[in-house]
Amino acid sequence: MGDGSQGPAGRHQTFAPLRHPRFRALWLATLASNTGAWIQGVAAAWAMVRMAPGAELVALVQTATSLPVPLLSLLGGTLADQWGRRPVYLAGQALMMLGASALALAAALDALTVWSLLGLVFLTGCGTALRQPAAHASAGDLVPPAELPAAIALNSMSFNAARAVGPAIGGVLVAGAGVPATLLAGAALSAPAVAVLLFWAQRRAAESLPREGLARAMLGGFRYVAGERGLLAVLLRCLAFTMLAASIWALLPVIARDIVGGGPVTYGTMLAGIGVGAVAGGFAVSRLRQRLGSEGMAAAGGLAFAVACCVPALTGELALIVPALMLGGAAWMATLSSLNVLIQVHAAGWVRGRVIAIFLIAWFGGLGLGSWAWGQLADLAGIRPALALAGAGMLAAPFLRRLAALPAFDGSDHRPLPRAEPPCTAAGPGRVILCRPFRIAPADTGDFRRAMAALRRIRRRDGCGGWQLLQNLAVPGCWTECVTYASPADYERQRRRPTRADGDIFARADSFHRGPPIPAFLALAPPVRRWERSRAASGEH
Repeated sequence: MGDGSQGPAGRHQTFAPLRHPRFRALWLATLASNTGAWIQGVAAAWAMVRMAPGAELVALVQTATSLPVPLLSLLGGTLADQWGRRPVYLAGQALMMLGASALALAAALDALTVWSLLGLVFLTGCGTALRQPAAHASAGDLVPPAELPAAIALNSMSFNAARAVGPAIGGVLVAGAGVPATLLAGAALSAPAVAVLLFWAQRRAAESLPREGLARAMLGGFRYVAGERGLLAVLLRCLAFTMLAASIWALLPVIARDIVGGGPVTYGTMLAGIGVGAVAGGFAVSRLRQRLGSEGMAAAGGLAFAVACCVPALTGELALIVPALMLGGAAWMATLSSLNVLIQVHAAGWVRGRVIAIFLIAWFGGLGLGSWAWGQLADLAGIRPALALAGAGMLAAPFLRRLAALPAFDGSDHRPLPRAEPPCTAAGPGRVILCRPFRIAPADTGDFRRAMAALRRIRRRDGCGGWQLLQNLAVPGCWTECVTYASPADYERQRRRPTRADGDIFARADSFHRGPPIPAFLALAPPVRRWERSRAASGEH
């Protein structure tokens, strides 16, 4: 199977990447850094509870943490694809440590206000947004290809375990040591990742082509996702799940205070319940994926998190709420870990950082928007009705499969597809047009055009500027595929992008050709100067 964690020895395969020293060191350091970030998040949320007890402002702490991801993660993913994972990872990690340290210092000096707290949390979130795509995509640089799915699953487990366990530790520290000390502990946990990244000597193959423009490369990530229906489905399901799950993450401090009637100890206990459930879910996720498949995992996760939402809506008994939150923690871990595996095993290596970034936009965007929405609803209608509505939404979410069915966990083969398309030797400016002639039997015209429509999707997904299928009216059965590229360099980049996963689509189109092969050829369309276009439009000669 494509997912290395599936199979007879699923659990052993899941942890196999930890045998590699560089992966193990970075995995542990990243786990510490992520845990520290969530420890700080709890301290910041509790500091806000003290300064401004309204649910709306408390929920804004989660929004300030999550909002940078939709704003900056695509930039981070694009830079990681173009410049390498390590430098982008290191820059984002350093920015995280700077923001976290400033937050801890402000708290220690008793200089925090509502807006300075939100601003420093936002700055720390900017570092997280820049580094996360590189962090997730770095697995392919550290383990053999056969262990990549298992490494992806481990990175997802690490991220989600920190998301669940970190707040639990933070709640205990806030109760025992206070907000300033908790913020300082969170900042200190960023240091190991910086140290590991400084000593990670990453080797990158020499680039023979100029780098793609930043804006064009960023748009290329969206274009790639738009061309893959399976990736679009994963993003939609991730957005729906995180928006609904945000009800628990954003309102938990208010649940602890107003529904249970407790303080920091109660808050820490509830977070610990989520953390324990997340750890248990991490150990079980490989076997669950094997037994349930992608849709089964999504349905089970929605049902389990619905319980976590509905129990505190119905009762204030901590003895009932904590087990429900444990179930919710397991659902959070299993669902998002599975979606993360799906998004990466179905993305090509040349664009993986950007695809991960778009996935994180859906993830954190849903979390941020959901946090704001549930905070507003809790202030307007009450905490219990808001939680009940979130639980009902979780129960209904699996019906999204009719609109956006998840792909299977089996990964695609993203090794380059050997193609006989000619190299471009032109060095000057101008558009390059690839022309591929076909001779087909008239009876095959309908099937041939459908096969070429599938091929058009691949061409556009990989970034071509235009695509046409032309029929020669003078010669029956003579067709030509014409693909336009912005420049010779753009053609050479895209010539290398189709993967073996696309091979069947190319082979299907080629199978309709009759007779000896007709070589493809390139045409160069020199750029037309503006004054030449003006003269042509006015009819001058």
